[in-house]
Amino acid sequence: MQFSEPTYQTIRNTISRAMNKTNKCHRCGAASYKPVIKRDEAGAMNPSGESQCVGCKLIFTEIDEWRVGPAAKEGAQAQGRDQGTDKT
Repeated sequence: MQFSEPTYQTIRNTISRAMNKTNKCHRCGAASYKPVIKRDEAGAMNPSGESQCVGCKLIFTEIDEWRVGPAAKEGAQAQGRDQGTDKT
């Protein structure tokens, strides 16, 4: 089987698809997040079950809240919030 040389348009489309990642923050476009570590009642630092966007600092519990936003959960309240604005 012979393969033809890729055209400029084929290369451009491939790069465009790669740059348009679906695994990114819906707010800032960052491509990664990290676990939120909090101190427990005994004073030990442990994962809280939440994650935080490395770009805009959005805190979320469901990956779709990060990828799509609160609209991803039909009829549910938005659980994502900005770090530093929640004083509780």
